[in-house]
Amino acid sequence: MYMKSKNIIPLLFVLFSVTTFFSSCNDQWDNHIAIIDKTLSGNVLEAIQSNPDLSIFYGMVKAVGYDSLLQSANNFTVLAPSNSALSTYANSSDDVKKSIVKNHIAYLTYNSTQLAALSKIKMINGKNLDLSNVNISSSKDLLCNNGIVHVVNNAIIPNLNIYEYLESIRGQYTQVDELLSMTKKVMDKQRSVQTGVDENGNVLYDTAWVYKNHYLDKMALSNEDSLYTMVLLDNGNFSTLKTKYAKYMVRGSQQVTDSIATDELIQDLVFLPKNAIGTVYTSINGVKVDLANATLSNQYIASNGTVKVMTGANIVMKENKIKTIIVEGESLYGALRSDYVLKRVRTWASGGNDVMFSGWLQQSRDSLAADGTKKTITYNYNYESNHYSDAVNFYLAYLVKLYSVDYDIYWKTYDDMSSHYKGDAYDPSYSPLDPEAFCSSVMKLTQKLFISLPGQPRLARDSDGKILNNYLDTNTGTASWKKYAFVGEVNAGVNKETQLTKRNLTGDFGSVGTVLTDDPYTFQCPIMGYSTFYVCNTPAATKNTEKYYGMIFLDYIRLVPKISE
Repeated sequence: MYMKSKNIIPLLFVLFSVTTFFSSCNDQWDNHIAIIDKTLSGNVLEAIQSNPDLSIFYGMVKAVGYDSLLQSANNFTVLAPSNSALSTYANSSDDVKKSIVKNHIAYLTYNSTQLAALSKIKMINGKNLDLSNVNISSSKDLLCNNGIVHVVNNAIIPNLNIYEYLESIRGQYTQVDELLSMTKKVMDKQRSVQTGVDENGNVLYDTAWVYKNHYLDKMALSNEDSLYTMVLLDNGNFSTLKTKYAKYMVRGSQQVTDSIATDELIQDLVFLPKNAIGTVYTSINGVKVDLANATLSNQYIASNGTVKVMTGANIVMKENKIKTIIVEGESLYGALRSDYVLKRVRTWASGGNDVMFSGWLQQSRDSLAADGTKKTITYNYNYESNHYSDAVNFYLAYLVKLYSVDYDIYWKTYDDMSSHYKGDAYDPSYSPLDPEAFCSSVMKLTQKLFISLPGQPRLARDSDGKILNNYLDTNTGTASWKKYAFVGEVNAGVNKETQLTKRNLTGDFGSVGTVLTDDPYTFQCPIMGYSTFYVCNTPAATKNTEKYYGMIFLDYIRLVPKISE
């Protein structure tokens, strides 16, 4: 008897728990279906068909082949417009009907409570429907076995996105036609909807397309989740600016030059909305477009931004489109030997770092010994005496994108090793009051810059240590080979920017000679593209078997375009 009593207590607890569980579920289900007219009574298509006030919408769904979709096992939310909302569209083309249908169906299910908490939902056309524009006729949800139907009192006609709008005005604007000419359409299988089967058993789709275009990699004009402002210029204004661009984007042929100028101008006329305010817009490429004297002739509000048709826009070139180029020393493209190159953290450096090459330099001066005879005093400058390269014309390589423009070249090469600039009180040329005065007891940092032009063979160093393909050289490879380079000189311990000058180079390995008298500063780049720069040591060398060819320090290289417009 005692044992039976013990078993009854747990049994009663279980029965109580189960009863409480089902009671709780009923309460939750009651709460869920409290605002539902029909519960799991067929699919959403049948719910639409059975409602007389949705007969126009049902007819549209059938006409465009979306009836099979709404009978499928997917989950849908249908915002079905009433007959009064669709009365003006009842006799529209199939394209208009399809646009309406796709803009009122969403995947997944959202009841009224969920919709009220959302600002937008994505429809099957990929567009984000603003729910503040939707007038749901009742708070009751029509729950079906594959979704929910809400009756709405207005029809929302979707706006085109920016790319779709540009397609709709093809042939009117050079800017548009050039952009669209680069497009390939690829079927988006995920968003394409099966609408039936043809007489041969092939599946029919309402095809959704993905646009492949190199412009769209940078500016997603077809993406409904992006937001842009695009300035669309009349053909005259666009042509004027393209001609302005083309002067600085010269390539091998006029056709290629025009193509590049067009490409860059198109991108410079697209903006994030936050940067399209006032009279000066800043493009996605950081280029400022002056609209102070521009006239707005038309505007289209797209589903993912705004298109403004304008004339009178201007783009300044100097320090706007064509900016000063900063090449950070640590941004190496390559080096003769990476194991002798050190990236250093320095608070004074422009990017927080500079780069140093571990070489060795000797400087000497004459002196008199105690007995009055002449003697030579030698000063050694290195980073580590047991780890350095003795290669002639050791190089640090950089890859630099240039426009077809003249540049002045500056750099900062700061040797901050105190042992290199402590000086020698017995050196008659040394002056602690003048740290920039050259003397043997302070290391003189002399570095060469070789350049290859865009479109030409890149710089190279042969096995003997000669630098090849330097654009300044003449009669290369012959007995009358003339060598030149840009050169900068500064004392160790001097932290300042130096302008480079063109210098004659002598001997096989380019010992630094005199400054050229004819335009010693200008680097003339006749063509746009990528150029290779070599920063080299070796201020002096008569052969390639010595070892004291010098060190390299580099904070940055600065190229300033010499233009006025």
